[in-house]
Amino acid sequence: MNFIQGFDRNQLQMLSYNSFVKQDSWARIVDLFVDILSLEDLGFIETMSEEGRPPYPLQS
Repeated sequence: MNFIQGFDRNQLQMLSYNSFVKQDSWARIVDLFVDILSLEDLGFIETMSEEGRPPYPLQS
């Protein structure tokens, strides 16, 4: 079974993950597109569950 791997907490790293993505990467376009989507209009409702990961927070 595949489990989500955590980070090595003993390793000190003073870089943001944003610095690992090139400025002209398609990942930045996808990130901007997802940020402008209205999740409420698409039917996503933020609910808390006892299991699994927390929901993606809606930004107001």
